[in-house]
Amino acid sequence: MATYLVLLACLCVGIQIFSGFADKLFLSIDCGGTANHTDRWGIDWVVDDGYIKTGEAAQVQNHGVYDSEINSLRYFSSQKKSCYVIPGVATGRKHMVRASFFYGNYDRKSSSPSFGLQFDGNHWVDVVTSSSQSYYREVIYAPKRNKISICVARTSPDQIPFISTLEIRELETGMYQTNGEEDVLLWTNRTAFGAKNFVRSFDFMVDGIKRNDDPIIPPYGTYVTDYNHGRDLTAGSKVSLVNTRDASLPPILNAMELFQLKTGLADGTSENDAPRSDLMIEIRSKTQYRSRIGRFQCRERAEIHGLGIRPPIRSLSQISNLHTMLCYGGRSRAMLVD
Repeated sequence: MATYLVLLACLCVGIQIFSGFADKLFLSIDCGGTANHTDRWGIDWVVDDGYIKTGEAAQVQNHGVYDSEINSLRYFSSQKKSCYVIPGVATGRKHMVRASFFYGNYDRKSSSPSFGLQFDGNHWVDVVTSSSQSYYREVIYAPKRNKISICVARTSPDQIPFISTLEIRELETGMYQTNGEEDVLLWTNRTAFGAKNFVRSFDFMVDGIKRNDDPIIPPYGTYVTDYNHGRDLTAGSKVSLVNTRDASLPPILNAMELFQLKTGLADGTSENDAPRSDLMIEIRSKTQYRSRIGRFQCRERAEIHGLGIRPPIRSLSQISNLHTMLCYGGRSRAMLVD
């Protein structure tokens, strides 16, 4: 059979920002949620019971507009200020905190509230919510203590504060560094210069020859697999990923595997290779077990139907499931297979 070398390139996506920060705080809280869950981007969301003891949970009326974690919320009708407390924070390290709000007419009053938002006792922003649009804000700073507190505060007697989600990410050293240790970055706008859309599109090249029929565009949250069709590889073969003209993002490659390909399959194992494989063997008499180094010993005889022999065999009392026993002549040796 002919043997070829085939290259398999696995293009696995599903990468979200900050997801590679091992052993760093990466927390997503579904405020007012009823159960932990994983969203379509692979982010794990937890309910908020462990981070706050006040307020009441509710579901928005305008379902289907956003993902499930935005459709739940926690509102605070009796407290002037209510705070989430996040423990286990690395002091002096930059953290990104994102708070999201979607009124969604949860109280059926069609009156979206406004209120204040604070972090660690500092004023953050005045929140203005909407029945049809979500609202979020981000802050980046280095906490002074080993915990982060995020509070919503009532600014008008008839306005009830609420919150939909809370996300905390500890950042890598060097990210968003400023001159002062107490500097705070309040997110205002985010713009991608030089690109109307984010496009990742590229070709899979082997020795300068394109091996894919259409441009490879990895879908977010899943994977794409492509491979070298029928071309021999040598030790000097060059594999490359080349952007298409309309690409604004660079190629990505998560894994590459090399296989040896053999052609042709047999029709299966011949029945002559395993004669009497369906023989049922019954052991009629129990055997006794006596421990010896690497040996079993039998004091009784067993009858093996279908073979017509009755030699003494070694004990099987310590073996829970006997599938096959073969006894053969001489001094009555036995081969046991469990």
